[in-house]
Amino acid sequence: MDDYGCGGSDVTALPWKAKTWYEYRVERAARRGPKLWNWIGAIYEKGTALPIYIYMIFGGEYITYTTTWAELINVRCTDPKLVTHWANPWLGNDSGEFRVGRISLSYGGDACLRSRQVISNECQAHWIQHQGANRPVSPATADELRTSHSDDLEERYCEREADATEKAIAKAYVQAISGGSGRTRVSGAIDFRVLGCTAGAVWEEEKCQKRVFNGKDGKTVLMEAISAATAGNWETSNIKTLIPEDAMRRIMHDVSYAQAKALFDNMSNPNNGWYSYLEGPGQAKAVLRQYMNAMQ
Repeated sequence: MDDYGCGGSDVTALPWKAKTWYEYRVERAARRGPKLWNWIGAIYEKGTALPIYIYMIFGGEYITYTTTWAELINVRCTDPKLVTHWANPWLGNDSGEFRVGRISLSYGGDACLRSRQVISNECQAHWIQHQGANRPVSPATADELRTSHSDDLEERYCEREADATEKAIAKAYVQAISGGSGRTRVSGAIDFRVLGCTAGAVWEEEKCQKRVFNGKDGKTVLMEAISAATAGNWETSNIKTLIPEDAMRRIMHDVSYAQAKALFDNMSNPNNGWYSYLEGPGQAKAVLRQYMNAMQ
């Protein structure tokens, strides 16, 4: 087994145990420059305090996505299968732990080309990776399976409700880009007005597009804070608490907020690839578009 999640580490010599849970942790350590940090990758036998492996690399300020997998080294396809359960990923910051909301299975496949990964419970983020032959087979059969058998893996979104900080950031962002009189500051997080985020700066990287919370900018925090609608009725979503009617009315009808309107058009467009994991009936993109249409 090797582990590239710790910076390209070879951990084949570790004393791996069957039927044993391990914890993989990636933690940001000392700051080395304006946007340069030490990152530590460590592996623990679950429930123990000391790591069985540790590796340090340099990296940026945030992790925006991660990939984790097990890869068999020098194992023939005739060997019995390896089943790996990946479960309950979480991120931590100063306010505590929060759930990871999205799982991608786009890069499945092992050396035998017969891996199968399954999310067994999306909202607890628990999925299974099968590698190797399902049973011992002959070399000829293994070769045939290698070229003829593969699985289409489906990417799904594991919805979770935004926490109070995320909702507050979403509201503050809306106030900033709509010229509202409400708060643009969230204690311990961000002040959009100080950042220079206004109706005329929605496309500027160092202002409204700046990453402000766990590697996400304001518009992403807003989209992920919009709750799903029920029974096809967009008004059952929480969107009006995040984007008050007076703010949406200004964005839709006042030319001073044309940039914000264009941004919302892109955020709610079902065909442009933005926030594809929030597409579908009753989901955030559809809810935002229906709200905009209702305020025409």
